[in-house]
Amino acid sequence: MRKKNNGVVLIMVLAVLTVLSLIGVMLTRLASIERTTSRAYRDLVQAKMLAESGIFYGITTTRALLTDDFYSNAFMYMGEDLNNNGSLDALEDSDKNNKLEIYDCPLRRAVRPSFMLNKNDDKDKDGNPVFNEEDLMEMRKKKLGVTAEMSQTDGKNNFFSIRVTDLSSCIYVNMVDHPWIQNILENLAEEIGLSRAVGTKIYQNRGKGYHTFEEIKDKADLTDDEYNKIKCYLTVYAWQDKTVVKSVPLEKRIGAPKLGAGLETAEIFRPIKIEFPCDTSNSESGYLGEGELEPVGRAPVNVNTAPKAVLVALLKGLKGWYLAPATGGGQSGPYDILYGTTHTGGVALGSVTETPEITLQLARQIADAIIANRTIKNPAKKWEGRFKSWQQFNLFCDNVLWKSTANPQGFLTAQQSDVIKANFNSNSNINDFNPDFHRIFWVDKTDLAYFTTEFIFYPTGYFAIDSIGRVFNSDNKTMLAEAEISSLVKLFEIYRETTQSEFLYENWKNDVPIRGTIISENSDQGLIETTNNLALQTFPELPDVEYLKNANYDGYISLATLENKPEDVQFRANFNEKGLDADVGPSITVDTKGPYKDALFNQADNVAWRCGKLFPDGVYSETESVPIYSYVPANMDMVTVSMWIKPQFFPEFTSRTRVYFTYQFRENRRGWWGSGRGFPYGIYSIWRKGDSNASEILSTRGYSYGNAWDNASFIAGAADSTGKTQYAGGVGSPCLNHQGHSHEYITRGTQQWGNWFRAGKWIHVGWVHDITTQARPAGHVARYNSDKMDLLYINGQKVIGQYSMGGTSTYLSGGSTGYLTGGYGGLRLGERKSANYMNSAPDSTLDEVIVWENLALADGGLKISEIWNEGRYYKRNDGSFTSREIDLVKEMGLPKDSSVTLLMANWTQYRPDTLPTTATCEVSILDAKSLDPITEPSLLNKPDGTVIRGYGNTPANISEPIRYRVYFRPDANINTSVVDSLIFDDITLIYYASPRFLSWSPVP
Repeated sequence: MRKKNNGVVLIMVLAVLTVLSLIGVMLTRLASIERTTSRAYRDLVQAKMLAESGIFYGITTTRALLTDDFYSNAFMYMGEDLNNNGSLDALEDSDKNNKLEIYDCPLRRAVRPSFMLNKNDDKDKDGNPVFNEEDLMEMRKKKLGVTAEMSQTDGKNNFFSIRVTDLSSCIYVNMVDHPWIQNILENLAEEIGLSRAVGTKIYQNRGKGYHTFEEIKDKADLTDDEYNKIKCYLTVYAWQDKTVVKSVPLEKRIGAPKLGAGLETAEIFRPIKIEFPCDTSNSESGYLGEGELEPVGRAPVNVNTAPKAVLVALLKGLKGWYLAPATGGGQSGPYDILYGTTHTGGVALGSVTETPEITLQLARQIADAIIANRTIKNPAKKWEGRFKSWQQFNLFCDNVLWKSTANPQGFLTAQQSDVIKANFNSNSNINDFNPDFHRIFWVDKTDLAYFTTEFIFYPTGYFAIDSIGRVFNSDNKTMLAEAEISSLVKLFEIYRETTQSEFLYENWKNDVPIRGTIISENSDQGLIETTNNLALQTFPELPDVEYLKNANYDGYISLATLENKPEDVQFRANFNEKGLDADVGPSITVDTKGPYKDALFNQADNVAWRCGKLFPDGVYSETESVPIYSYVPANMDMVTVSMWIKPQFFPEFTSRTRVYFTYQFRENRRGWWGSGRGFPYGIYSIWRKGDSNASEILSTRGYSYGNAWDNASFIAGAADSTGKTQYAGGVGSPCLNHQGHSHEYITRGTQQWGNWFRAGKWIHVGWVHDITTQARPAGHVARYNSDKMDLLYINGQKVIGQYSMGGTSTYLSGGSTGYLTGGYGGLRLGERKSANYMNSAPDSTLDEVIVWENLALADGGLKISEIWNEGRYYKRNDGSFTSREIDLVKEMGLPKDSSVTLLMANWTQYRPDTLPTTATCEVSILDAKSLDPITEPSLLNKPDGTVIRGYGNTPANISEPIRYRVYFRPDANINTSVVDSLIFDDITLIYYASPRFLSWSPVP
């Protein structure tokens, strides 16, 4: 029995030993697995840390690029497009689907991530990196790019790749108070190859707004494919410009005009009030100014980084209203208008017309032109290169988009080109204030019939930064771990000023005087006078506290206009803030129906509109608002006139003659002019017939058609008021506007006459009338020798080769002649519609109207030359504007003892070609209390985005309030008459404290 038991025991022992052996093997295996798991976990943690490092690398590198060249190709995430040429080439199709994916390419298979590592540091001629196969790494049988290679750990290689998306290059999906945001989203979906229904769903399901990108997918019920394709073109975070004005429907304009309606005056086309985008979800009115709402603004798109699909979505459908010039009106010739034929009902100024909308094809053409322009640079072409200023953008529209004689390769009309300018410029540039040349267009921001959102030239602070960390073995053949993180971060803040109420905030809010405190005084007072004795002036309202505090719809600063005060004048009116009273002249009274001093926009629905208000640079004269004075020269045979004129119409398309200055007569017996009609004595400009090349020229009798470029432009007409013998004579200048022709000027004798007469451009006109040495004709005058009776000066040049006005039956027998009475007599600056005589309002700003009596021709010419030589604008280099106190720490909501870093300033300036290339607006940053500069001034003289450095070339860290100061430098060496001004339109300050993360999440 014992032997049998021994066998059982042996078996049991063996079983136990087997079990123990298995346990040992299991423990060994478990230890090995644990070591592998531990290594894998450590590699995964390392990959996550690499991804986190990539996020912070993206933050620091992106912010640093703002101080260098943010728009270098190194920054751009190009997905599969390694060489950034927009086509699918070898090595680029990482997912083998035979389609080039750029913005919608996932970071995991990006051939070209942001800030891609350039192993050989290859660069093209512009200094941008050039990538090839040697810069790629093989990962999971794909050749991909990396952003950075970190140092080895335990023989392992570490990499990360990042994707930085400037969210200002995307469409802000949460814009409110926008009637066409749905159209924009539908256009975007269609352009990237999805159904328009995708855009519809995103709009209809946004409710109070999307807070995350994932909400877009969930609420709109998008498929994975739809979501992945469209999300890279949208943003749920954006900076919004709250100074952007809304378009004004036709029914909210003074005359509530209809499309196609012929208008006799531009005032009917003007808005009753200006409104801003507001969140109206909790309000019944939707109006700003009623104490209920605050503006929410528009989210601008960075034109320098926006993808083509975004540009197309914003361009398609754009259109606007404008006044198309009438093609003939009721005037058969210059005599009808100059000699007083009555035109009951008047002559149409133009008709309300809608520009052809920007079609999909045009939108794509424009988008391609924008992308091409921002990647090339030819110094000879001022518009080429990445967009830095609105003047550059306007030049791009004029020289690339607009099809004109100078640019036959263009594909837009002038009006369509101006629609592009109006839609994308955040500054209002409202035409109703007759702004200067660089700011007047066929269509302004209030005239848009369909609009989208604005452009900006730099990022606005919000970025999406995605990072993927990867750990490889020592030979880079095996990827050991991979982790991806997605984040949304705000890198900096924006402070912007652009309206007149912002520029003059200290004046209307805190009663700080403008003169010498906000704007520097004219240092040449006594030698040369300027408006209010200041070196600069602000627009569009007069410097009145009640007007300024509501001037939140527009604003800019320019050189001050001059006030000409020659000696021995008999009449002078300069139209400044004093009103309409003439400065010089015995017992002069002004017609009470003329222009008046008031806010340009009353901004209220229940205030009756009155046209023709005073502007800061003169008086605006139009149909029912004509300055009329009781002054009549004692000697009508010897009169010299000097005046400045700035037309609000486009002279190359005008459809009626304009009256700028007259002494009107009326004869009481029927003669050549007919009974009760006006008699010509004054300054006029002759109309061109529509947009054709035909215009009126003067001849001995009547008129005839001729080449438009060779026609009379300005005419000085005269009449003898002595006794009963009256005749007409005068002088006309050559055509002063050659727009639409194959040449830019014509030559008369030794003088060249070019494009002087332009919308928004000041022109000086002088006229000397002296008939005291001439024999009085017994019958009629035919081609009277005007060199011996009348002289005409345009911009200081005496007109030669003049035309003469003449006619038959000009002798009147019997009867008497008298000045028009009943409120219509004396000196008239324009013509009132209700007077029913000439109906030829100047639709222009007029200023510095001066009349001398008893001057011979030569003496009168000298007086006119003196005024011209002084110029229109103050041209010393001492003009400066100082802003209000700006507390950026408070603006950012930080504790009082905090500090911020002032990173960059960007401002808009317009520099006319008539000024030297050295002319500029400079900006300096000052301590608000001491007014000492806190930055290197030499670094702040560029108008297109300037890095702000403190002394020692270190970042400008500030904790106390600041001010900015703008210096106007027209160039002290100017020895010619300045008729165009430097213009400062807006300023943007970019500053930061620390990055603010809006979201941070791992990507599964």
